[in-house]
Amino acid sequence: MVGYGQHHGNTEAFLLSYTPDTVFDPKPIYIPPAVPEPETYLMLLGGLGLIGCLARRRKEIAI
Repeated sequence: MVGYGQHHGNTEAFLLSYTPDTVFDPKPIYIPPAVPEPETYLMLLGGLGLIGCLARRRKEIAI
């Protein structure tokens, strides 16, 4: 992987490479389950209501 960045105010290029002596020991990260906020449910119900109204309106026009 190559790139460039700032180091002590100087722009420098770098090369990241894997070598046999590279130690890679990732620590597991706990990500708690997402709990939807009340606004999420409100938007879901609003969207479903809008879809229902549009479907009903389309059905009435077709008759």
